[in-house]
Amino acid sequence: MRLLRNTAVPTGSSLVVFRTAQVGLALAALAFLGLATLLAAFSWRLLSEIPPIAWVVFAPLFLIALLFLWLLVATVYGAWRAARLPTHWVMKVGQGGVWLQLRSYLNHSFEDNDDTALFLGFDELAGAGRVDEKRVGREEGETQVVSMLELVVDGDLEEVERALARERARKGPRTSFLGITSTTRAHHRPVFVARPGRIRVEWRGKRMLRVLAQSGVAILPPRTEAGPWGPVPREAVDDRIVELLERGERIEAILLLRDTHGMTLAEAKAFVEDLSDRAA
Repeated sequence: MRLLRNTAVPTGSSLVVFRTAQVGLALAALAFLGLATLLAAFSWRLLSEIPPIAWVVFAPLFLIALLFLWLLVATVYGAWRAARLPTHWVMKVGQGGVWLQLRSYLNHSFEDNDDTALFLGFDELAGAGRVDEKRVGREEGETQVVSMLELVVDGDLEEVERALARERARKGPRTSFLGITSTTRAHHRPVFVARPGRIRVEWRGKRMLRVLAQSGVAILPPRTEAGPWGPVPREAVDDRIVELLERGERIEAILLLRDTHGMTLAEAKAFVEDLSDRAA
C-alpha cells in the first residue's frame, strides 16, 4: 500500500481503467438546455402579448429564471467535460494491484502537489464486494439505495485517512466571475474509509468485480446495510455528523443538524464548516 501523485500512476493498454459515467451528465445537460430553451420561447411569446408596462414586473422574473437554468446547464456541462478529460479516472487495475483516485474529477483544476492516488497490491486485498446503502430520508417512506464497491484491505488505513482529510481541507483555486473573485471546489468524494480495513469507492456495475476476480481477489457476496443519514436518535447525532463529514457528505450533515437540533440553515452550515476546519 502506498500513496503517490497522479502523475506517478502508470498508464498504458495493459491497465483496465474505470471512469465516471458520462451519459447521465450529458443527458442532464441536454435536459436543462431544453428546459431553458422552452422557457426562453415561452417568455418571448408572453412578453410580446402583454402591455409594455407589465414588462417592468415580468421581464426581470423571466430573466432571473432563465439565468438560473443557464447556470445549471453550465454546471452540468462543466462536470461532463471534466469527466471526459483523458487524465480523469476512478480506478485502474493491473500490474500487480489497484489504483484508486482520491480526488474528485470535479476538482481536476487543483495542482498536483499532493499524494491523491492510492495503490493497493492484490496481496493486500482480502476481498471485494458490492455494498448497497439503504438510506432513509427525512420524509416518511422516502428511501434511497446507493451502490458502492467495498475493498477489504489487510492493513492500517490511517495514512489513507490523513490523505483524505488533507484533500477535504484543500482550498479551491481562485476564480473570477463578473468581477467577483472566489475560491471554488466540489465536495464530491469518490473514495472514503467506511470503517477500519474497509475502503468504499463510488461505483456501479459488475465489471470491476469481474476484473478483480480474474486477478485473484476474493469476491464477497453483496450485502445491504443502513446508510449514514435519516432519522437517528438525538444522542447519536454527533457521531453521525462526524461520519458524514468523513465521507464528504457535507450537505447531509447540515440537513441532519437542522432537523435534529432546530438550527437554521446558516447556523448548521457554520457549525459544519467549523467542525470540518477543526478536524482538518
